[in-house]
Amino acid sequence: MSSKAFYGAVIYDFARREYREFSKKDIHRLVGVLARADLLISHSGTYKDFVILEDFCGREALALILEKPHYDLYRDRSYEAVEDAARRLFPKQEDEARKKKLARQSIGGSHFYLAKARYDVEMTWRIAVREQSFRTLRESVDRQLKID
Repeated sequence: MSSKAFYGAVIYDFARREYREFSKKDIHRLVGVLARADLLISHSGTYKDFVILEDFCGREALALILEKPHYDLYRDRSYEAVEDAARRLFPKQEDEARKKKLARQSIGGSHFYLAKARYDVEMTWRIAVREQSFRTLRESVDRQLKID
């Protein structure tokens, strides 16, 4: 068994325009959803999320995910914490999102972890949309998909 813990995950599915939550029992379904994505955007996915998924599901299960175009904000923004970047770039929205996170965490149980994950995904998405490098990467992926 892995020494790392997996309590759940939240993703933003751009095609569906919705946030999706995955519990610990849904980890293989999460890997499948990520493997079908055209583009991955994360904050420290390379350093944390993918390592945990590999520990639970194996490297073979992550092979398709690791081949995807991936914009990792942590790596690409000089290792800046998502909370710091969000506070600096979107102070009002960050404050509102943080309040929602704290309210949901007070319920306890899996809500605690999923609230933090939802906050991180919301702020990561806001930052990525604002980034010129994201737009350039998205355009590149769009061109690749039209060619293939």
